Amino acid sequence: MIDVPALVGAAMSDMLSYFQIGGASVSGAAVQGAIASYLRRRLEENRDVLLEELRQARINQIAFASEDEMGGILFRYFNAFRDNTARFNMRLMAKTMVGQAQRGQLYADPFNRYASALAVLNRDEVMVVAELLRNWRRHQFVGENVDERKVMEDVYQNLVPEHFPKREQVGATLASASKSGFLLRVDRAFGFSGFVPSPLLEEVAELVDFQDALRKESRDSKADTGPKESR
Repeated sequence: MIDVPALVGAAMSDMLSYFQIGGASVSGAAVQGAIASYLRRRLEENRDVLLEELRQARINQIAFASEDEMGGILFRYFNAFRDNTARFNMRLMAKTMVGQAQRGQLYADPFNRYASALAVLNRDEVMVVAELLRNWRRHQFVGENVDERKVMEDVYQNLVPEHFPKREQVGATLASASKSGFLLRVDRAFGFSGFVPSPLLEEVAELVDFQDALRKESRDSKADTGPKESR
């Protein structure tokens, strides 16, 4: 078992050193200094997201299966800043790590597989995926044979017009989200076409609370665009 704050802080320091990211400038060049400052800020933001999720779950220590597994998971998480991965996607990855920690030892292979799928989704795509999954599970819970048409109709009704102006946009966003491997397209009789959750989505949904991630993203976005204090 490894202490969480010390682990996360050490991992970020290692990444700063590995990529030779300085505090203010690189070789005295203003542009390089600006890039270094930006990368440092992104790493710090990713660190804070992970620590917030761990604190919320009241996880003070983490059990990795081995040192290699620990290195693989932390490198994948912190290295995402190189691809300019959005804060929202980093939160989904952090939630994945927390979910795995709550279930025992962490292994790099499943984490990397889930992280790769989560990294390609934008906020709207996560919204429609989460809504589809919620309605699918609701139909399962009441003991019905899941009617794919009813599930899709519920998704449209719940998202239009509150979140999307038209049904066509929901459908297009679902189609776009399928690139993650979380959705499977189905084509049935009488011209029906829709989506169902994939086994990969079912696995990730056991670890990640998508609705909580969406709420926090809304909170953080408001904080980013809110009025700034005068200095």
